[in-house]
Amino acid sequence: MKKVFLLVTLLVVTLCWAADGMAQERLSREQFKTRQQSYLMEKAGLTVDESAKFFPIYFELQDKKTEINNTYWKVFQNIKPGETTEEQYTEMLKTIYDTRIRIDKLEQSYCEKFLKIISAEKLCKIFMAETNFHRDLMMNLGNFGNRNNNNPGGRRRGFGQF
Repeated sequence: MKKVFLLVTLLVVTLCWAADGMAQERLSREQFKTRQQSYLMEKAGLTVDESAKFFPIYFELQDKKTEINNTYWKVFQNIKPGETTEEQYTEMLKTIYDTRIRIDKLEQSYCEKFLKIISAEKLCKIFMAETNFHRDLMMNLGNFGNRNNNNPGGRRRGFGQF
């Protein structure tokens, strides 16, 4: 479920940037990675040494997931309402779920690599911080208003709160 939420969040961020220039600045891929690394490092409490070992593998995983997801998104480009048959829709669903399974297996294999570098606690904090990073990025770049107006105490509630 977290993966679906993360994919939806990424899609929303992308659509907001593309929609009508709501973002005050655009980040290059490297700027995005740098901000993400700093954010995750802080939230998970990683040391410099842990970060130096963890993030090359982390970004390798992200690149592989992106490659797999590109195949996934190509499936949606083939949908033509009124022209797509039930069999084609069924095949698309199979591709979608196969893609999700591939990503889950890939993440599971990388989890073993991550646990050789950082503790399970820190890895869980990384996973939770990923979702918060995308939400915070939308708030900061998308000019969607001040988060504190909706949450006067400034603290977030719910998932990801440690």
